[in-house]
Parts: sequence; C-alpha cells; structure tokens
Amino acid sequence: IYRKVDPTSFSGHRISHWKKILSNVNSKSSLFGYGPLGDRYLINNSASSGFFYSLASGGYIGFLIYSIICIRSLYLLLFFCFKKNFFDNTILASSCLIIISSLLRTILETGFAIFSIDFTIFALSIFICEENKKNSKIFRLKE
Repeated sequence: IYRKVDPTSFSGHRISHWKKILSNVNSKSSLFGYGPLGDRYLINNSASSGFFYSLASGGYIGFLIYSIICIRSLYLLLFFCFKKNFFDNTILASSCLIIISSLLRTILETGFAIFSIDFTIFALSIFICEENKKNSKIFRLKE
C-alpha cells in the first residue's frame, strides 16, 4: 500500500531532473524544444513541473507562452480578488479557486501543461474569468 521512500532524495529526484533538463535544453533544439513528451526524450522521466515540461517540450518559445498564460491567469485572480462582490458570483469564485489550485499544482506537477482533463477545466476557468472581466464595469471610464 505504501510507496517506498528513497532516503537519498527528499523531492523524489525532481531537482536533479530539473537540472538535467536545464543542461540538456541548451543544445541545438533549445528554441523550439523536443516536441510532445520532450522530457521523456531528454531525461527518460517526467519533468514533474509544468514549467520544466514546457521548456523541454516547447523550448524557449513554449516556455515563454506557458509563462504568459500563467502570468495572465495570475493577473485575473488578482483582479477579481479585490472586487467587493467577488463571492456573489459562485461560478466566478469557483473558477478562481480552480485557477489557484492549478497554478500551485503546476509548480510540482505537469498538471495543465499537457492536454488533459486538468487543461480543459483550467481553460474553461480562464474563459469564465476573461468573460467576467470583459463584462465588468470596474476601472472603466463613464461614457
């Protein structure tokens, strides 16, 4: 029932995997990466982080796009957290909680970095937040 604990690594060798990806990605495919499952190609193991997965699979361009998506979703979270009636809209509040959990998970897991159920739920949550921001009257000048 219990997984064996490796006494040589506290993090399940995640940090050593990240170092291998950083050292290997500085080769000729560093701009575009190694494609889907690039982490398996580089280190024959999971990257265990959305950021390192995007770096291995998409190179610097993929990492930049992934970082922009994360920064934009963080901006949306901050935008809605300072609204007075934030918790009045249950769907919006739930979407923000999903985005928070997804962003926290992407640090130590691939999470929504790969096309999966996590990605679909994250994308729907971002869409809901974007639509609510577009329809929001906050910070708009009176016409």
